[in-house]
Amino acid sequence: MSQQLFRLWLAAILMALLAGCSPVSVKYDYDPGAAFGSYKTYSWIKQRIHETDAPAGKGSQMVQLVQQAVDRELAAKGFERTESPVSDFKLAFHTGVQDKIDVNLYGYGYWRRHAEVRRYKEGTLVLDVVDSGQNQLVWRGWGTSVLGDPSRMAEKIDQAVNKILEKFP
Repeated sequence: MSQQLFRLWLAAILMALLAGCSPVSVKYDYDPGAAFGSYKTYSWIKQRIHETDAPAGKGSQMVQLVQQAVDRELAAKGFERTESPVSDFKLAFHTGVQDKIDVNLYGYGYWRRHAEVRRYKEGTLVLDVVDSGQNQLVWRGWGTSVLGDPSRMAEKIDQAVNKILEKFP
């Protein structure tokens, strides 16, 4: 096997492994004047996911998976979900999927260069916390990651929600 072919093969294997365990990149922003310490109960804002923002035909399943993951994380932090219209804060989430292209060039010196082009989808989950009394956004966290195998969607959502809510007060 030639050295160039070996390098291409090794790069392809490495990229496949990295895509399989791609981490969730998380950021957040919040209102420092918000009374997070007084929050005890929350409710979900009724919403619908546009099918273009979810993997094919998975919109309603995604809503359920995200809400269940968030409910678990917030329950672990001591918050209580209520169906009552009166709660301390309300939650909403948004999703987005973008097609991305990654180009890697291989080769050096006088050797011919080779280009490897990889197409992939990148998903973003945004979680909004709205103060019920003021009806103002007080916290927003979002996570971005490479989307992989659709059968692992629940696992990817759990991972993203866990990382996003890690910094929630």
